[in-house]
Amino acid sequence: MYRDLGGSYGRKPSREPEKPHPQLSWRQQKLLIWAIGLELFLLFVAPIGGMSLVNVLVFFMH
Repeated sequence: MYRDLGGSYGRKPSREPEKPHPQLSWRQQKLLIWAIGLELFLLFVAPIGGMSLVNVLVFFMH
């Protein structure tokens, strides 16, 4: 249908190898683990603390 004048259809395009992803240092890994641990801890503690604050407000309103 179209004429290939440049010859680009007959050969595969050259692919450059992907650059490796930067690795986290030991300090960054440790900080990330602490941050995830804190988030998981607050996931369970914050709702309990929030409910106790609501209970205190309800108690003082009556």
